[in-house]
Amino acid sequence: PWRIELSLNFLVVLLVAGFAALYGLLRLVTQTLAMPSHVAAFRARKRHERAIDALVNATRLQLEGRHGQALKRAQVAYDCGASPGLTALLAARAAGALRDEPRKRLWLDRACEHDAEFRTARLMTEVDIALQARQFDEASERLELLRASGKDLSLLRGVHGDAILEGPIRP
Repeated sequence: PWRIELSLNFLVVLLVAGFAALYGLLRLVTQTLAMPSHVAAFRARKRHERAIDALVNATRLQLEGRHGQALKRAQVAYDCGASPGLTALLAARAAGALRDEPRKRLWLDRACEHDAEFRTARLMTEVDIALQARQFDEASERLELLRASGKDLSLLRGVHGDAILEGPIRP
């Protein structure tokens, strides 16, 4: 048998160093195992930031009258999942301003998928697009749907005048 002679101070130093080495090794292993979840969270956060940025830019471009660019940014925001109902309405307005009927229909159909949250906004958007395109019968139909839903239509008075609320729209 071998015999080791250690001083008490050296034994304490060895125990502390061993504990520190074991702690460091365990931390390294746990951090390495947790890395995939950290990377996934980082990517999700970046994807969300890109989506919000695309939605903000689409809104700004729409307000600037750059409807083609707004439509492109809205597509990016929709693909990233940034408030898909709101994004679809924004894209529908841009397509309506461009007089692009197929894309307008596509975006309004996508907005219909989120009617639980955005039904009134969708109908108001359809009214605005129809009025801009001088499709008065379609605008009247949408207003009737709004009336039937029991929503307060007083907000339309300032935008489109009292005549819209009084009866059917005539060219």
